[in-house]
Amino acid sequence: MRKYFLVPLLLVASTFAADVAIDRPTVVVVAGAPGDSEFTTVFDSEVKIWTDVCAHAEAKSVIIGTGAADATIDHDRLKQALATEPKDSIGELWLVLVGHGTFDGKEAKFNLRGRTCPRPNSRSG
Repeated sequence: MRKYFLVPLLLVASTFAADVAIDRPTVVVVAGAPGDSEFTTVFDSEVKIWTDVCAHAEAKSVIIGTGAADATIDHDRLKQALATEPKDSIGELWLVLVGHGTFDGKEAKFNLRGRTCPRPNSRSG
């Protein structure tokens, strides 16, 4: 008798757990190119704070721009992280930019590590 009661209960519980996992918030934390070494410590500290907050809130965290740089540039990592997020989820998506950039009065840019990516409509030469 107990077995027959536990099976449906476990199925409902596992379905609820799957829904919660899918719809939990995702926080993409992007550390920009620090430039001077003094900013590396500041940026790393800020990323650590966000990582701890995500863990406490049971949010999925994606960290970009920390650690040793490799062949994959941070711009591509960011595009991939955003592309893999479900489009039909009710879970929140946060994009946190830790760093600095430039603003020429018309366009703001955030500095990432790696090569500079030209705008799609820019011309070379």
